[in-house]
Amino acid sequence: TGATQSSTTNRTLVAATSYANAQLAPIRAAFPHDALTTTCTAVAAMGATAVPDPSGSGLAATVAVESCPAALPDTVMVTVTVYEAASPSKVLVRMPTEIVVSAP
Repeated sequence: TGATQSSTTNRTLVAATSYANAQLAPIRAAFPHDALTTTCTAVAAMGATAVPDPSGSGLAATVAVESCPAALPDTVMVTVTVYEAASPSKVLVRMPTEIVVSAP
């Protein structure tokens, strides 16, 4: 029924959002906004593709890091995209955050 399908979709979106947050949490912790020594290279090293959800949900995540800005200090956008591992083109959640960088 429609209600059952909506419930399943909601559970999937909640799981995807939770997984995206779990991917961003260590990045935010490693590079707090008040840090004055964060480098673009260090942030770029956090990028990853097709990271499977260890809970066995069938979800996967990509962590994309934008290029270093020309003028520093500034911010670098880090975006976690969560999708069904079997259908990478079916994006469930896209969660961005900005990381302050002060050196290349």
